Amino acid sequence: MTTKQLRSGVSLANRVVRNLKLNTRARQDVSGALREVDELFGMDEVSFDEKKNVLHLAYDASRISIQGIEAILSSHDIALSDDWWTRFKEKQYRFTDQNVKDNAAYVPSCCNKMPPGAGSK
Repeated sequence: MTTKQLRSGVSLANRVVRNLKLNTRARQDVSGALREVDELFGMDEVSFDEKKNVLHLAYDASRISIQGIEAILSSHDIALSDDWWTRFKEKQYRFTDQNVKDNAAYVPSCCNKMPPGAGSK
């Protein structure tokens, strides 16, 4: 079994893979945006399929969210595709990213002890 070496800041438990269709103009240069997204702490992989206009991402969702990536893309005048499937996936990705972030910050507590003040009578 081979194990892939993850980049710094990426936890295997919080690593998510995302595929987003972009709405790019013909011959629009996306390399600057990809470079900026790739430099984010917690980003593991970034690639772009020019034929299908699909952005492939793998990142630690406890450190990065899809909103931050969309902000970088919009600063480079790149938008997500406006089809219903991309909008549906975007909403699902936002929900999942927030859920992973919340679960990573959760501190478990012991539930098998008496509540405060219940034992003294």
